[in-house]
Order: sequence, then C-alpha cells, then structure tokens
Amino acid sequence: MGYAVVIGSCYGCGQMMTFNPHKVPSIPDPQGVRQAICERCVKVVQDNQKRDGMLVTQIHKNAYEPINEAEL
Repeated sequence: MGYAVVIGSCYGCGQMMTFNPHKVPSIPDPQGVRQAICERCVKVVQDNQKRDGMLVTQIHKNAYEPINEAEL
C-alpha cells in the first residue's frame, strides 16, 4: 500500500502546494472548471462568505494530506 499527493499551484495566489485531490477546496475558473486553492486563500474565501452572510466553506481535515493510493 502506498500514498500519493498532488503537487500544484494555488489558483488564487500561485503558491506551490501539495493536496489531496478529492478533499482540497476549490473555486471555479472563468470556464467553470474547479481549481484547487491553498489554506491561505480558503481563509480569504471564508472571510468573504462570512461578510456576505453566506454558508462558510469548511476545510476537510485531510485536504492538504496524502491520499491512499487505492482512493485515486
């Protein structure tokens, strides 16, 4: 049994990050494709949601952790 992480850049700020592709928070790009964002950018989204009285996106506890290879 093994584990894997995705290595990519945050769509919001461009910072390199590792993440679980099934748990990471994402936002839509202009074409509507969901793009992964880092924890810092999620906090910005959460602050905006709170300000606007919206339901706040929760970060899954394993969003930025390795994923079991069997789950890929």
